[in-house]
Amino acid sequence: MAIERNLIISLLKLTKNGPVLIKDVNQDARIASDIAGKLLEKLQNEDMLYLKEDSVEADSDNRLRLAVNIMNQVKAHYRNYPETLENFMEWKTKTEALFEAARSKLMD
Repeated sequence: MAIERNLIISLLKLTKNGPVLIKDVNQDARIASDIAGKLLEKLQNEDMLYLKEDSVEADSDNRLRLAVNIMNQVKAHYRNYPETLENFMEWKTKTEALFEAARSKLMD
């Protein structure tokens, strides 16, 4: 799930101004090209983006779908709120990492 989340965050960041090269998405998301390729195909099958030879495009509707996907992941994370204090620090660390990754990718 974290790999897909990183890919989606990179897509949101890089497609602000139009199509981008797939290799740039791979590099920004720090994902191996074969894994990224499979995830991009999955996202295309879910109508979240368009793949063309060596580039990826996401119009405003697609970008909205990608953002909703990220928010659903955040919601799932919050649904796993720990019931014990012992698990809270691990959950808090994951929460901070999730939001820091999103912030750094989207604010660059």
